[in-house]
Amino acid sequence: CMEHEADERAASSRFAMLRDLAERPGATPRPAFRVAASAFALAQRRHLAWENAVFVPLLRRLLPRADLRRLAVAMAARRGLPAPGSPRAAAP
Repeated sequence: CMEHEADERAASSRFAMLRDLAERPGATPRPAFRVAASAFALAQRRHLAWENAVFVPLLRRLLPRADLRRLAVAMAARRGLPAPGSPRAAAP
């Protein structure tokens, strides 16, 4: 997806700004970091809203249940979360 590619390109700049902030404990974030962090958060909210409103419902209509399950398991694993429906997923 072009959005993911653009995000990857911008990530190195954001990470450099984040490293700079981490190396200055107690420092106030620089204006460029605030702008980049806000832009990233806004882009993520828009991306997730689109996925949830358009892409996920389309997948639910088109993919067999087994494929949806594999997709859910893979997404959870990528985020370090337990698979949906697993005993660990229900634990508080």
